[in-house]
Amino acid sequence: RLAVLAVAQGVTVAAGGRIRQAARLLASCLTTFRLARDDRAEADAHHLLAVCAIADDDPAVARSHAEQGLYMARRAENPRLICLNLAALGTVLAGMGSADDGIACCADALAMARDLGEPACEEMVRRALAQARIAGDPHAAFWGWRSRAADGTFPAEHAGPAPPLPSA
Repeated sequence: RLAVLAVAQGVTVAAGGRIRQAARLLASCLTTFRLARDDRAEADAHHLLAVCAIADDDPAVARSHAEQGLYMARRAENPRLICLNLAALGTVLAGMGSADDGIACCADALAMARDLGEPACEEMVRRALAQARIAGDPHAAFWGWRSRAADGTFPAEHAGPAPPLPSA
């Protein structure tokens, strides 16, 4: 758990290679969490790995970690981690072209965060919702995931429906 906390603090200021370094450290922690059957720590690590993958412009990995984190958080019955993983998933879905689904995930997460009464969690989810809304704007440049899905450089099975790109 200390490793997850240390990486979380590092991710907030990490850039480029430091994000990948943080992700490698977290990935190595996952094995320990699985062996210990610590669903909460595993859900937390998956959330942070999703955040790292979003920052590293890797939507397939981000989506996978957000989905796994959501599953583990539900298993652990941890509302805060359900909320955070759902918000990460919403951000990824919107960035991949499924804006309505992404925004809905983030809106559900925001309602949960409000119920929790944790201002820090609510603020993180508000940011995710803002990112999802920006991603849903077909005129906004957002990670380039949607355009890569449309031109075939990003595998279609990882992308939601891509809206038509604005003509130049």
